[in-house]
Amino acid sequence: LTPNVTHSEITGIHNINVLGQTLTVAEGVENPWAWLGRVSIFFLLAYIGDAAIGSWRGGTSDGRRRAVTVGGSLFFFLFASVLLAILVTTGVVESPYHFSLFYLGAVAAMGSELSRDVVRAAVLGRRLQQSERDVRESEARLRRILDSAMDAIITVDEQQRIVQFNSAAEAMFGCRASSVLGQPFDRFVPERLRQRHQEHFRQFAESGTTSRTMGRLGTISGLRADGEEFPIEASVSQVTTNGSKLSTVILRDCTERQRAESDARQRRAEIAHLSRVALMGELSGSVTHELTQPLGAILANAEAMRRLLTREGPELDEIREILDDIIADDRRASDVIHRLRLLLKRGELQREVLDLSDVMKAVLQLAHVELEERGVTVRTEFGDVGPRVMGDQIQLQQLALNLIMNACDAMADSPTDQRILTVRTEQVADSSACLSVADTGGGIPASMKDDIFQSFVTTKPQGLGMGLAICRTIAAAHGGRLGAENNADAGATFSLTLPTCDS
Repeated sequence: LTPNVTHSEITGIHNINVLGQTLTVAEGVENPWAWLGRVSIFFLLAYIGDAAIGSWRGGTSDGRRRAVTVGGSLFFFLFASVLLAILVTTGVVESPYHFSLFYLGAVAAMGSELSRDVVRAAVLGRRLQQSERDVRESEARLRRILDSAMDAIITVDEQQRIVQFNSAAEAMFGCRASSVLGQPFDRFVPERLRQRHQEHFRQFAESGTTSRTMGRLGTISGLRADGEEFPIEASVSQVTTNGSKLSTVILRDCTERQRAESDARQRRAEIAHLSRVALMGELSGSVTHELTQPLGAILANAEAMRRLLTREGPELDEIREILDDIIADDRRASDVIHRLRLLLKRGELQREVLDLSDVMKAVLQLAHVELEERGVTVRTEFGDVGPRVMGDQIQLQQLALNLIMNACDAMADSPTDQRILTVRTEQVADSSACLSVADTGGGIPASMKDDIFQSFVTTKPQGLGMGLAICRTIAAAHGGRLGAENNADAGATFSLTLPTCDS
């Protein structure tokens, strides 16, 4: 019937022979609108060509293969169909419009690619299942590792909600993981410290660095489920997963460690006290002399005053002078006893602002008789105002006295005129002060130079090797450093460096 897409009018029919078959086809006036469909096919060809070129430029082997097979087959199908339609319509070729033969090739190409996609999807599906199994196994292994860890490990999200809680954390805080997942981490921090804890986490999230803090001394203390507080050491690390930040908090209960450290401090204090007692035993002759002189003077003055009182009309001015001498000698003896009591006293570290030169002067005054008896010449290099440090007077005096006595022992075999002890205090930097004790003895043996501050290491035949070890412990407790080196000419110098204070 006319009009139709191909003909505006059919004027006749004729027979054609195709592959041994006789077919009847129409002939007539071509419909002008048929060219619109043919032109639209060219636009479709341009679109397919652009898509194929874009797929080719993607660079992947799958993209290039699809550009060739699917794009090429569609391009060929459309181009061949349009060309056949033109040739048939214009009568150049006598043939029916068998576009399906060309379309069959395009379908085969697309079917091939679709089959590849189906097979690939099946392979990916199996791989995905295997990956899921691997992930589950990895999670199980990770869980076993976390549960076997001795430290509590807690993972929190950006809102500080708990997303992971291992067995050690359950034992530490006394609660099950199932009851705390999704809960805020702050529930394990005492209420008075929660604001500080949140600020700490905020600063950590901004800096992205790992930090370590002590519970009672720093940011957090632990809070068990029963309300008991306990000290915690915490380390925090951060990781970004799928765009979200997770923080892993590793916690360690420091209760036992702090108790052990407290016991160790007590033992060190006891050893230091025994060392002072032993040191004073070495100075017993000096102490006896220090006390004998003022006591003898007091006795002589008292006897003289008694004789004066037996006379008629005693001279009151002379009696006053005798009483003044008695008072002065008494104070001198009292000062000696006071210094002894301080050195023999047991107690905790008592920090105060000290003039380092005054500390050394007091030690030299206590040991000056011993130094004289050993024939040691003392040279001091003190400024008008000594450097000021924060420390415990008793322990610093013990350290200085130990260094002085060691120097005397080191010079025991030297000629008397060569036994020179040099004591110096000075400001070595804007925030450091130095106390040094130099001798002219035999120096530190090369074999012992690296171990001189170790316990039970000594150059003395009768020594225990604890003096310098205690000195280094005292230096470390004051935030300082004790060092030793041999002098260029003779002897050795021991130097104590301490931080200074402004007040």
